[in-house]
Amino acid sequence: MIKNKLIILKAVFLIVILMLISCKNDSGTQGNKPEPNIPDTPKASFDDATGQGSVNGIEFKLIAIESVQNGNLGFQNIQDNEPHKVNLTAYKIGETEVTQELFNAVMGANPSFFDNTQNKTWPLDEERDRTYITTPFEGEEHSKRPVEHLSWFQAVAFCNKLSLLCGREACYSLTLNDKPVDFLNLPFDQIPITPFSKDLEKMEAIVNDWNGITLDIEKNGFRLPTEAEWEWAAKGGTEDYYAGTSDIEKLKDYAWYDSDNDLDKGNHPDARTHEVKKKEPNAYGLYDMTGNVWEWVWDQFGGKPADGETDPLGYEATENIERVVRGGSWNEEYDTCTRFFRYKSGPSYPTPDSLAGCLGFRIVCRTKK
Repeated sequence: MIKNKLIILKAVFLIVILMLISCKNDSGTQGNKPEPNIPDTPKASFDDATGQGSVNGIEFKLIAIESVQNGNLGFQNIQDNEPHKVNLTAYKIGETEVTQELFNAVMGANPSFFDNTQNKTWPLDEERDRTYITTPFEGEEHSKRPVEHLSWFQAVAFCNKLSLLCGREACYSLTLNDKPVDFLNLPFDQIPITPFSKDLEKMEAIVNDWNGITLDIEKNGFRLPTEAEWEWAAKGGTEDYYAGTSDIEKLKDYAWYDSDNDLDKGNHPDARTHEVKKKEPNAYGLYDMTGNVWEWVWDQFGGKPADGETDPLGYEATENIERVVRGGSWNEEYDTCTRFFRYKSGPSYPTPDSLAGCLGFRIVCRTKK
């Protein structure tokens, strides 16, 4: 009798256990119900002491630049960049241009024209019947080529998102429709870039809104360099004409540029970007400050750089805003690759001229307090 009761109790206990498991499966806390598809947030870090950073295992490095008092910028007989003085707070600047792998790790997208796929024709080159090789040169790693074909707005959005991922302050602010933009979760395709085949009037309205971006240079997050910070870093503590040398015969050691003035005359195999850090650095240890790709900076284009100011933010326009680009690129001749030459592009445009894949950026930050 007792034995039968024990068998019954065991059976009841087993039934209860099975019912509990079934309930858990139905509630979705266990069992085979699929988990929600939530994208992973990139894992990022940055060490102020070493200037070393990482995003999902993709490493980057910033070089420390000491504060500047009465530093010399500009050059004689350069109309829009005559010799002038500048004072700068200490900062760190990217050892290299932002690479495609780093940009993709942060933004989940890679807008680059030179994307390691197939040969391409740039839309503005159709009449010239010119194509470009998008694969890297032999011995070069594609993912370490600079990101390019991106707007100033996309570069700014990258800076803010990288800052937030690394636990730093966002330097840029933007309000759209009476709400602050959430740069950490902003979809990449919502950042303005002007294509050549869509409604330019609609794009102009969007660009006007995005031109309301403001900068707090006192914050410790990542940002584009000011024009003064960029030029001071390019000098490398010297008075070199280019970033690394004043000798035109040695420029090939420091820069990827159109040394033979023939990269825009047909389907040239050298008409493309290069992996960063393949040339010699300047005296500060910075690579490709001359050539490879033009680099976006914060400043608007217009007027002359201010003389004697501290941390100047440049000219401020109210309409027809254009941003300064610096450093020249793979498709430019030596005269535009100097450390003092100034050029410009609309902030929504991915190129400063009619050639493909020649505009990127590097980042700066201040020490975290």
